[in-house]
Amino acid sequence: MAFFGSFASIPLTNLLILMSGRNGLLSAEDYFKKYRLTLSGGRLVALEIDGRQHHPMAAELLLLNLLDARDGSFQFRAEAELEEIELTRFQALSQDAPQGGFPLASLSMALAKLQDDLENLEPTLPSADAVYLITRDPGTSLESPLSIFWEEGQTVLDWGVSPREVAIYTDYPLRSVRYCTQLLLQKEILFEKIRQNPDDEIQDLDGLVDANFLNFDDSEDTI
Repeated sequence: MAFFGSFASIPLTNLLILMSGRNGLLSAEDYFKKYRLTLSGGRLVALEIDGRQHHPMAAELLLLNLLDARDGSFQFRAEAELEEIELTRFQALSQDAPQGGFPLASLSMALAKLQDDLENLEPTLPSADAVYLITRDPGTSLESPLSIFWEEGQTVLDWGVSPREVAIYTDYPLRSVRYCTQLLLQKEILFEKIRQNPDDEIQDLDGLVDANFLNFDDSEDTI
């Protein structure tokens, strides 16, 4: 049975509990992003945000903004109502879920706990615009979901950027990025870069990427 609603009427944490006994696709959106959650056997087995696949075990970090999306909406379609192509994909994702997927009841509690923790930690979280550099490779020392954030965000982190830039170039909400940055600072995996000129603008990642692939020679040709 398909149904839809808004997060103003039912918060995400409650919705996940309601979904625990259902198999199908849960679509959601807020002002900024569109989410697609594949649910099977009471678990989140796949998570897609704006068309990009993410590890379901990082969902507590990735779905954080939906907790405050009072104007956000959702729609659920049961497995039996999916079209053939969607059904084939649903079945494949259900079978190949990393670590068996994230139990929805556990995800609901993890989201609620993270939100409470962030309310208490907010004054101490790293600056959104400070630049942080990697000091070392953590190897296998990180636990989920921090290890997944590291794997998915390392390409951007390698540039030496701010949490705000990481949030822009990944699907992680800024609050989640600042929280993960704090954990990585505590583990001495990141350190803050002190700018010589406080008025220096934050680096433009697009420019850095272009410079990485294009080699300009501005010397004048001579005859």
